[in-house]
Amino acid sequence: MNIGPIDQERSWLKAVTIALFVLIAIIAHTNIARADILFQNVQTGAIQDWALNGVQQSGNTALPNPGSSEWKIVGSGDFTGDTLPDLLLQSTSTGQLVYWAMSGTQLRSWGYINPTNPGAGWKVVAVADLNRDGHPDIIFQNQNTGDLVYWLMNGFNLIRWGYLVYPGSASWTVVGTGDFNRDGNQDLLLQDRQSGTLVYWEMNGTSLVSWSNLSPNSPGAQWRVVGVGDLNNDGFPDVVFQNTFSGQLAYWLLNGVTEISAGNIQPTTPGAGWSAVLVWTPQSIRPF
Repeated sequence: MNIGPIDQERSWLKAVTIALFVLIAIIAHTNIARADILFQNVQTGAIQDWALNGVQQSGNTALPNPGSSEWKIVGSGDFTGDTLPDLLLQSTSTGQLVYWAMSGTQLRSWGYINPTNPGAGWKVVAVADLNRDGHPDIIFQNQNTGDLVYWLMNGFNLIRWGYLVYPGSASWTVVGTGDFNRDGNQDLLLQDRQSGTLVYWEMNGTSLVSWSNLSPNSPGAQWRVVGVGDLNNDGFPDVVFQNTFSGQLAYWLLNGVTEISAGNIQPTTPGAGWSAVLVWTPQSIRPF
């Protein structure tokens, strides 16, 4: 049977369409942001990045030393607007804030957040885009009172600040952010430092909508949350813990606020003196 020019054109268009879908699928797969864990040495301040393949370490990279152990990594976000996640550091002695402009795990430049200091007693507990303007914002918690304050940022410049809902006591600490209900807003994860109990705050920008316990509601008092990130690339944030006595690392894979799988990160411990400080994605996710 002869195939006319119209049928040939349709066959060609069909083949091109299929090829484009395959190409898009390949690009999407290669652009998946994989979570890493950052560790900091409590004595020297040295920083190590563990690249993860799921819950298994697949690589280890040393980052520059910030100069002393008083400078702590406290968050990650694109402060410079180049689509590459940067790092936020805070001095434990002065409270000053510095950003590191990063290219993956390579330091390109650094500068001060403006203003440079939130005031005595205020510690950075999270970095997230609260108002969905494409800029990372900063959440502080007062170490004496438990009060929560947000800074809405334009790059590394403060444009507005305000208070978040009071968590009830200074024992409740914000330990991570993530879109747990997949509504496009960054929600907050809090942990009670005494019992280890975990609570999720559903947020609409800087306003609390509702709250509930995670299920299960506690990993145990000796397990502290060190970060939140999507470990298995299912679109839901997962939780990474470190044992305060043994240094062991563990994870909960979540479906919303419900744990569906749990276990140890491999290898199980980073070694003596190394504290997990952040779960982040150093890769840039660019549009097709």
